[in-house]
Amino acid sequence: MRKNNSLLFAGLLLGFAALTGCDKFKPYDTKVVEPEVHFTGARNQLYAMNSNPAPVFNIGVGTTDLSSVDRVITFKMQSLSGATPGTEFTIGTTNNTVTIPAGQAVAYIPIQGNAAYYGSGEKDTLLFTLEQTGVKIAGFQDTVRLVLRGPCFDGVDIGDAATLDAQKGAYAKSFDAGFGAYGPYLTTIKSITPLTATTARAVINNVWDDNFGDLNFLIDWTNPANVTINLEGVVVTGGNAGNLNSAYNGMNLVIRQYPGLNGQFSVCTGIHTLRYQLGVYNPATQTILGFFSNIGVTTIEK
Repeated sequence: MRKNNSLLFAGLLLGFAALTGCDKFKPYDTKVVEPEVHFTGARNQLYAMNSNPAPVFNIGVGTTDLSSVDRVITFKMQSLSGATPGTEFTIGTTNNTVTIPAGQAVAYIPIQGNAAYYGSGEKDTLLFTLEQTGVKIAGFQDTVRLVLRGPCFDGVDIGDAATLDAQKGAYAKSFDAGFGAYGPYLTTIKSITPLTATTARAVINNVWDDNFGDLNFLIDWTNPANVTINLEGVVVTGGNAGNLNSAYNGMNLVIRQYPGLNGQFSVCTGIHTLRYQLGVYNPATQTILGFFSNIGVTTIEK
């Protein structure tokens, strides 16, 4: 956060005071939660092979606790497009099982794609499903849909539902420029909703890392050679304009797309560039005083 740390400390003190006022912990209220197994990552995942041989792609399988013994987890794999193990791809485990070692919470199912096959533009979809093997299956992530494909082209591949869906999630490598370098910090693409055959709306949280909240961005691939992402509307944020100029301390920051400049959205690299303009909003008069001339730039990467 760009906020003063003393505010955070004060909040922590208040939280501690509240906790000390609670009833004492009652051991007999403790509930033993049954361990569960689940896939990690998104439900829809993309394996794009841009080199030959293709790098191994790992599907994560995790548990909600640690065990003192190895746990063997069984999964089912089916091809939704007719791809054959040993031809289009290989799975680096035996008997459709993956072993989570003792003391660990995650193991991986390695997939090796045949890059020569997918280099010609082929695309296949595999569906992985967890099966009951002594550990309860978590309903929130019991299946993974994996798309195997060759080299990626932003303007074409963005139209695939799994490809677009894979862009959602946490982006820990977020950096700001335009008002001085800042980062890394965490932003999140909370949702991506298709609007038309060539547009979608992305909701991105914590751009600028200063109480901006959720912002709506329009992704547009009408021109396949230029996939853009632009902020929708003019948004008054919770940010303090005094962080940029002390004369505006206590007033809010306002954000809009920088006039005439597009952001760039790449499903191939997974790096997205947002370009915007920040201004000052006076809550007392409920007016926008103006905008800074700086071009604000935020790049986000997982």
